[in-house]
Amino acid sequence: VGPIAQQARRIVDAFVYLYGEQSVGLRSADTLARVFHAALIITPEMVVQSDAVKLGVNPNGSPFHFANVLLGGLSDGAGKALAEHIAIAAVDTSNPVLVDARAQLAPLYSSEVTPRKRQEYTEAPRNKVAALLTMEHWWAAPKKLSWGELLSAHRPVVVNTGVAPTGEQPSDQRITEEMGALLLHTLRLAISQTCAGWQAQGRAVRIFADEVKAVAAASPEVVTWLRSDGRAYGAEAVFATQQPSQLPEEVRKASMSFGTLIAFMQNEEQTAKEIAANLSLDGSAWDVQDVTMLPRYAAIVRATFQQERLNAFTVQVPDFRSRRKAEATEPVTLTAPPQEDVPAHSGPVDAWGQPVATPATPA
Repeated sequence: VGPIAQQARRIVDAFVYLYGEQSVGLRSADTLARVFHAALIITPEMVVQSDAVKLGVNPNGSPFHFANVLLGGLSDGAGKALAEHIAIAAVDTSNPVLVDARAQLAPLYSSEVTPRKRQEYTEAPRNKVAALLTMEHWWAAPKKLSWGELLSAHRPVVVNTGVAPTGEQPSDQRITEEMGALLLHTLRLAISQTCAGWQAQGRAVRIFADEVKAVAAASPEVVTWLRSDGRAYGAEAVFATQQPSQLPEEVRKASMSFGTLIAFMQNEEQTAKEIAANLSLDGSAWDVQDVTMLPRYAAIVRATFQQERLNAFTVQVPDFRSRRKAEATEPVTLTAPPQEDVPAHSGPVDAWGQPVATPATPA
């Protein structure tokens, strides 16, 4: 959302956040900003009118697809055909949006730039974009809403980075983690821009993740931001994980310091030690065995109330899975609603069994 240049810069910032400044250097960042500036203004009609469609460019592709094309992801010819169509359209129409896109692509596609020289600029950033093209069904979704729009409207949103409605799914776990990191990064930016003062207003944005590793393993900074700075924006995070030992150290420490900590039985020794040490910070006696020997469906809860740390305690949790299964298999008995007594009707009825009024017989 916003001017094209600003949108392109935000996409590049997300790449830098995801892959790191060393992986996305200054030249790669500049190239990415240029191609996304152009990719964001490309329409299906523009692709159909160019020679690029004959070279495999999908007219209904996403900006990520078009950026990959302009980076030579299909072929140098496809990228050149698309760039030349933008340049010609800019000259013919003097449309300022097209003129800007033409200027952005000039260092890559002007007549004096050879394919070999162009490859020097495009090869490294192309690898970054290509890695996310397995999620093209995400980027090319026909209806899109920004985080800011969803936050302002207080819309509940369920994000699924697994199997798509079409059956498509990420090629490996790393892609899922990268998608989760991008989502959480862009959500954090939207919260900081949209939700200022929400805590004082009694408003909140609540974030639930059933596996924090899926949204934080690639880049843990957002989790630590939510823990340290998100409260003023009304941000409340509820994160769960089955594998605390695999979390980045910053995420693990931040998770342990949340206001409420719920721990089920742990088999990993170091994790059990960390939990026991955290529970004992108030001077109460908790040891590793208390964590490793928890019975099934039991958990230890350490909570905070009005910024005061409460003594930890154990709770018994219902077996929700078995309960849900039992409820799903219980036979359903349908009973007819009680019928009111009505006078017997011996006259004609319609197709639905309802009485049909008969005309009065003239005297």
